[in-house]
Amino acid sequence: MDAGRNPWRGGGDAGSAASDPAPAPDKEGAAQPHNPWKSPEDEAQARRSAGIDDIFRGRDRRRRMGGGPDAAGPGPGLARLAAPLAAALVLGALAATSVHVLDEGEQGLVTTAGRYARTVGPGLTVTLPWPVQQVSVHKTAEIAQMGFPAKGGEATLLTRDQFLVNLAWQLRWKVRDLKAFSYGAADPEQTLRRLGEAQMRAAVAEVPFDALWDGTQQGALQDRVRRRLQAVLDAYGLGVAVEGVEVVRADPPARLADAFRRVAEVREEARKDQDTARKFAEQTLTKAEVETAEFDKAYGEYKAAPGVTRQRMYYETMEKVLGNNQKVVVGSGVSATVPLPAARAVAAEPAVKK
Repeated sequence: MDAGRNPWRGGGDAGSAASDPAPAPDKEGAAQPHNPWKSPEDEAQARRSAGIDDIFRGRDRRRRMGGGPDAAGPGPGLARLAAPLAAALVLGALAATSVHVLDEGEQGLVTTAGRYARTVGPGLTVTLPWPVQQVSVHKTAEIAQMGFPAKGGEATLLTRDQFLVNLAWQLRWKVRDLKAFSYGAADPEQTLRRLGEAQMRAAVAEVPFDALWDGTQQGALQDRVRRRLQAVLDAYGLGVAVEGVEVVRADPPARLADAFRRVAEVREEARKDQDTARKFAEQTLTKAEVETAEFDKAYGEYKAAPGVTRQRMYYETMEKVLGNNQKVVVGSGVSATVPLPAARAVAAEPAVKK
């Protein structure tokens, strides 16, 4: 075997071995060892320092492959935090739907998979998370009002004397049993409205029109409707407590307003005439009672002394008759006229002034 032959290449002579390029010297001038696994071109390219184009070319290649710190999108550190963050968000949402705080005057209806479970009161309540359990909160301590008619129109009801009255009224109520109120009827408020209308219509049919118009029996009507409506609600099991019924307006129908206004004016005049006649009767009766008392007193005196009483009554009568008349005194051919007391005072006044 020739000493100058390359054992890693094919056949050849010493000339071919001599044709192999010598190892490139390093910076100090020493020859670098030759890598038998690479071609001379690869070794020359590996030894060459990277240029600016090679740097940007490698960065672009890493960005396209989705790796490296310069790649678009989250890095490996943010990807490791995504799972714990998502778990924390899920646990927080579950905790928020499991803890419920109710204020004073509130009640909560707890349902499990849509079925009633229990009723909770004010304070802290812990349930299973949504959607296993849900809590529907209601303000049961507040008194609600319901107006009749519903849209503020005209509601004509028939009275006992076959008159129509335009009646407007208010119903005050509150929830007494939340479970019964929620499950006793499909629409509990609409059911309450219909029952209230029915009870008011039945009660108005027992009262005359005038008693509603002038308000003399409105209080009794309100109490009757409240008691009857509460009895019906208890029988239906709706869990509602009726707090009060108040009549707001009781007028004739709008199309008959002019006729009823004239009737009202005539009634007012008749009432004034009745008051005048009543006052006159009271005055006449009082005067008659006074005269009767005086007569009884005079009769008692007459029975005690008839002669003296007759003479005194004669003098009193003559004094009333002649008190304002001139007197003429006649006797033995001489007559004299006695002036009235007022005339004497006038005649004497100039003399006093002098």
